[in-house]
Amino acid sequence: MKKFYVSIFVLLILTLFGVKPLFASESELPENSNYLDISNLEMIPGYSKMAKTINPIYVIPQTTYTVVMDLGFIGVHEMSMGSVGAIIKDVSSGTTQTKLLLADYPNNRAYFEFTPNSNYIHFVELPIDPENYKAIMYEGTYQDFIRFETYAHESTITNYYGVIPMDYDQQLSDVAIKNLVTAKNPFGQTISVTIESSTYLSSNNLPGSYQMVLVANHLETYKRYILDIRVFDVTKPVISAPASINVPISDRKTIDQIKAMITVTDNVDTLSSSNLVVTNDTYSSATQVGNYSITFEISDSSQNVSSLTVPISITDTRGPVITGPLSIFIYATDEPLTQSNILSRYTAFDTEEGVSKTITIKSDGYIQKTIPGVYDIHLESVDNLGNKTLMIIKIHVIDNRGPVFTANDLILSVTAANQMTDQELIDWFYQKASLLGVETSNVNIYFNEYEKNISLGGSYYVYMTYEYENQEQMARILVNVEEVNDTPWLTYGIFSLAIVSASVGFIIIKKRK
Repeated sequence: MKKFYVSIFVLLILTLFGVKPLFASESELPENSNYLDISNLEMIPGYSKMAKTINPIYVIPQTTYTVVMDLGFIGVHEMSMGSVGAIIKDVSSGTTQTKLLLADYPNNRAYFEFTPNSNYIHFVELPIDPENYKAIMYEGTYQDFIRFETYAHESTITNYYGVIPMDYDQQLSDVAIKNLVTAKNPFGQTISVTIESSTYLSSNNLPGSYQMVLVANHLETYKRYILDIRVFDVTKPVISAPASINVPISDRKTIDQIKAMITVTDNVDTLSSSNLVVTNDTYSSATQVGNYSITFEISDSSQNVSSLTVPISITDTRGPVITGPLSIFIYATDEPLTQSNILSRYTAFDTEEGVSKTITIKSDGYIQKTIPGVYDIHLESVDNLGNKTLMIIKIHVIDNRGPVFTANDLILSVTAANQMTDQELIDWFYQKASLLGVETSNVNIYFNEYEKNISLGGSYYVYMTYEYENQEQMARILVNVEEVNDTPWLTYGIFSLAIVSASVGFIIIKKRK
């Protein structure tokens, strides 16, 4: 930074080369604000402390001018304030106008205002008795007075010029810049330098050109250093992105979505990832899993350019899609499902690979159970990259078994049995079921095998249908015919009169004569 300031100082010294060369001409406007050249005045012989101009003064017609003189410049005329004045002559017309001196005692000044009608004027009479040389003629009214300033001849260097480069990130304050410039009086003594005007702020100036006017004064002679301050920005924008961006092939991201994962900062401008420009792209056209990249570029208002290549990996993280029912229903009396039966209902397809995949059973809580309940089976399918899909299905084993009756043996007398008709057997069935707490309805004899074999020995069935809990069921009565020599009698044994599933068994034992 020290070398930087030294370079600035050298630059300032090299640029102290004054104003453009001027040629003497009465038609030239003054180099500074003062039109009154005291060396152009001479005292009028025989007049009491009055002066006149030697050469005419070039002015702008119809413009208000003010002459301000220190009380020490008018001397004895201070006593005649309000009655003594100046006579101004328009050279082209020869007309004159008289302006009385007006007093500003608090500031020890006298003044008058006038408006010329042509380009050249003469002071025919100007009251002066100088003890000092503080006098000025300027454009404007007395209210516009700033200070006395010595008239600057055409050959006088009044303005100096310099240029100072300034890094935006290392800006000097306005005071620090002012201190880079020094001024000395004709005797080599350092004098004060002040900031007369400046468009340069004390800090946070944006890149661009600014002007600072420095002024120094020696005996009312003011000279200015006009400094061109050029703030520049050499810092590139900063692009920040993840080391690698992983994009599932099943969920491809657009360029704008990838930009949203990136941040952009700049020391001057407000930039965002939306300002990024793609200069190279192998990602957008990719259709397979693999490594690709996008190169982004951005520039700030000072044309500082930054670029960054962002690696993008297209990945397959999704397993095959298993299709099939989430639940399978089977009755307890049905043939249990094998694993092959179950797997035949399902398919698996890997979208990324574009092929069907094998399904395996990883966990089987069903294992061909016939006991009513709900059982879980875990299905799994794996693709070539090891991505797994798990599907849990439920096997519902539904209880569809009718009631099973059980009871102690009941024996009917031979006479009673021999006298029972089909309807009496049906009524007897109703009665025995009701005694066991089973309410049946619509009982019918479906098939009577015994009826045609009553005189033969052996075992025969009587099949009966009935409704229980709104479902049709079937029962059968077993008839055993035994050969005996005793008086014939018929025994009806009844067993299994309790509700279990689908069949009821009755055994009737009959002895042959």
